[in-house]
Amino acid sequence: MGKVTLKSQKKRTWTAFSKYIRTKYSTDGICECFTCGVQKPIKEMQAGHGVSGRTNGVLFLEEVVRPQCVACNMFKGGMYEVFIPKLIDLYGRDGYEEFVRLKNTPRKFTIDELKEMEEEYSDFK
Repeated sequence: MGKVTLKSQKKRTWTAFSKYIRTKYSTDGICECFTCGVQKPIKEMQAGHGVSGRTNGVLFLEEVVRPQCVACNMFKGGMYEVFIPKLIDLYGRDGYEEFVRLKNTPRKFTIDELKEMEEEYSDFK
């Protein structure tokens, strides 16, 4: 196995986190799109962010990541017009504004930190 780079570890951690999110919000292997309500198997869904940019400050922030279908997450640009009001309903305006603040807060991960996160997300059943 080659040298683990920050980029490669971040990708592995994201893969584990995405599966964790989709599994957490599923029932019997089916999850519902947070923005349109379509129900599909976990493997056909993605983990979408309710705060744009996917910066390190919010990349692995569970509160802003929910299952989304490919149509909403990719083809319809994340459906923020639905996603954001739902997050505000869950966390309040102040909570959502804190998520936006975190998005703009510089955050660096170490390889070891990402490995630990990957392990934590991979252990979720």
